[in-house]
Amino acid sequence: MTIPSTEEGSIDRDRIVNGDLVPDEYFCPMCQYLLWKPCSCSSCQHLFCEKCIRIWLENSNNGNKCPFRCQPFEDRRCPPYFQSLLSRLNIHCRNSSFGCREILVTVK
Repeated sequence: MTIPSTEEGSIDRDRIVNGDLVPDEYFCPMCQYLLWKPCSCSSCQHLFCEKCIRIWLENSNNGNKCPFRCQPFEDRRCPPYFQSLLSRLNIHCRNSSFGCREILVTVK
């Protein structure tokens, strides 16, 4: 169920300040990165990156089913409180391996 990602978002646990303390629910079960523009299944309420679930649903073999096979997927916007929790995370710059020490925050 993994969808590789190379574009915006794509924030792995190692880039998050104290990432080992961030609950698994903050990460997309499909791409394994920090949720980016999250949405959820109205049936099982699992959260996904907007792009990951769109790619999944566009695959004709999936029959519009949720990746967890609960029901046909019906988009439910991510609750505002969860968006707020995500926006509080501090992220190391993607260029930290080149010496950048900037700490960034996610954007809603």
